Amino acid sequence: MERIMIYSHDTFGLGNIRRMLSIAEFIAAGREDYSILLITGSPMLHAFRISQKIDYIKLPSLQRDIEGNYAVRSLALSMDEIIAIRSNIILTTVEDYQPDILIVDKKPLGICAELQPAMEYLNRGENARHVRRLLLLRDILDSSEVTREIWKKRGYYDAIEQYYDRVLVVGQSEIFDLTKEYAFPPAAQKKLEYCGYIRREAGLKGRQVVRSELGLSDQHKLVFVTPGGGKDGFRLITNYLMGIDRYKNDSVYSLVLCGPEMLEEHVVTIKALAHGKSRCLIQSFTDDLMSYMAAADVVVSMFGYNTACEILTLGKPAVVVPRIHPVKEQWIRAERLAELGLVKIIHPELLESESLYQAIDSLLFQGERLRIPEQQINLNALPVIKQIIADEIDIQNQLVNLSTGVTKTLSCLDRQPMEFDQQLAGQSKSLTPDLPLQSSQIEEKEL
Repeated sequence: MERIMIYSHDTFGLGNIRRMLSIAEFIAAGREDYSILLITGSPMLHAFRISQKIDYIKLPSLQRDIEGNYAVRSLALSMDEIIAIRSNIILTTVEDYQPDILIVDKKPLGICAELQPAMEYLNRGENARHVRRLLLLRDILDSSEVTREIWKKRGYYDAIEQYYDRVLVVGQSEIFDLTKEYAFPPAAQKKLEYCGYIRREAGLKGRQVVRSELGLSDQHKLVFVTPGGGKDGFRLITNYLMGIDRYKNDSVYSLVLCGPEMLEEHVVTIKALAHGKSRCLIQSFTDDLMSYMAAADVVVSMFGYNTACEILTLGKPAVVVPRIHPVKEQWIRAERLAELGLVKIIHPELLESESLYQAIDSLLFQGERLRIPEQQINLNALPVIKQIIADEIDIQNQLVNLSTGVTKTLSCLDRQPMEFDQQLAGQSKSLTPDLPLQSSQIEEKEL
């Protein structure tokens, strides 16, 4: 049984955990010989359907505010105390689980270097299980200037050289070239591979099934509004609801998803704004977002990685209002894809009902259509990653076999001559068949 361990720190929103779960599920599919353990700080992990082939360990949760500052989410502990607990859990898990493959999401050393003790443990000679370590990066991290400064300050470039075998990017260099934008040193560049974007799995329900459940005919239009996790999606939704009366005489329906992390007082305000509007349905959360998005005629959203992949997978007309704080990742992604004609974007500082509805109407009524040319967007990241995992396991097995051969050889060479002669004399086999085996083992040692 091959053991795969996945680390996802997750402190804000649902993006990281959703992405890593989709990768874990795809890797596990059809592989009875894989045992996959996910270790994460996400407080929302329990809300997702998880394959029986995957288990998880929950780290004490952290939270990140809209300015990017980390803090303890629930426990009455200092940051130093909570990081120490998380780091010890990670280290103990690595020691006891003994993974063959370790996949780390985004942060080479984890939050506040909580991964470093585990990485040092894996580097020590006495733990020579040759664990293959892969760093997985999304298409865009932040602006070039900010990312370069942070990565230098935190020693991430050095960490890649010291701890990782490969760096996998779920994006395309034609859209955003990490090696150039983030000035990766030559040693890190050699380890970096672009896998393409992640094609999202189809929803549990077909388009017509969802529309029928919502009471919609083919003549009706559906606008689907989603701010992802919802923690900072209040302004997007309120601007949409404040202008919704323009559709009162049209056959336009609205489905608004607040997100599980939206503040309760914000949800109350949103429901009050939607009260009395029979063609507007408000929901908090769904674990089948793809079904609702597929049923929509236009999507209005922020533009995190997963939302972008969902829109690209379905080829949906979309108006996106990207987040610009605490990182500019969403805005950069939206700009690059808007340049290709794949989405319409509104800068969040220019967001108001009128500009939002002008963009929506252009897609809903005026015949403007956005197309996703297959030659522009590679959505094959999951099969590429799965093959890389299989290749790495083969490498890992070869290294373990080589190490075992070297250990046996050294054990023989360490014996006293008399002991060695006595052992050979006591064997039923002749000396001759053993000589090629010794020769082969010594050659492996020299390799």
